Amino acid sequence: MEYKPSDPESYNKAVKLLRDLGMRDSCEGEWCVVHFTAKEPRGGERGFVHITADGLRYIGWLASRGDERAQWLKEMLLKEAEAKGEEVRRRLEQYFREGEMWGSVKPPVEKEVEVEGRRMKVRVEEVKAWTEKSEKTEHLVVKIKAKVEEDGREAAMEKEARFFKSGGRVYGYVNIHAGAEGGHEADYARTAAVLKALGVEKWDREERRIRLTGSALDALMRLEPTCAALGICQKG
Repeated sequence: MEYKPSDPESYNKAVKLLRDLGMRDSCEGEWCVVHFTAKEPRGGERGFVHITADGLRYIGWLASRGDERAQWLKEMLLKEAEAKGEEVRRRLEQYFREGEMWGSVKPPVEKEVEVEGRRMKVRVEEVKAWTEKSEKTEHLVVKIKAKVEEDGREAAMEKEARFFKSGGRVYGYVNIHAGAEGGHEADYARTAAVLKALGVEKWDREERRIRLTGSALDALMRLEPTCAALGICQKG
């Protein structure tokens, strides 16, 4: 969403409101989250304040936690979007809903899922997340401890989903080990079950890993440790 102020006073009020809500227009690092960009009006030209998709999600998250200013801003943006058409409003509502889900899930998570015709009971017991920088890239690591039961047999497991950015897009993977209990196929099935229990709906199976996309990270953002690791499930 974009606001185009014609005078410095209107511009300054808009920028101050967003910053007071804890929204950022700059930060450093591959996993930094910019909530808005802005340009001050000068020389008779209009400026702009552009709220990014993540900024809209943040407003949705903050409003759902009871912040009255964020709720007011959300309602104002929805009213402006409605004037631009039903599709624009629908897209905006989707961003707000995604933000409302940030950090809403906390372990333990218990769910029964099906993977390739196999029914499994999953209990996710612990999730930790952090960023890890190497010489070439910076990973977001989501470490999951879980127990998976199938046909009365239970196996404990620890897995790391590692995400990175390339060309402006998010990619990720989880390694599969032939030496795990039951072998390669069993480790794949249990890992897929855990991902599915956490809301991940799509992945690609490779020989030694499960390959993920940004949609998987969107699902894992519902876990409080994941969004906290990126500094976005908190004000400021």
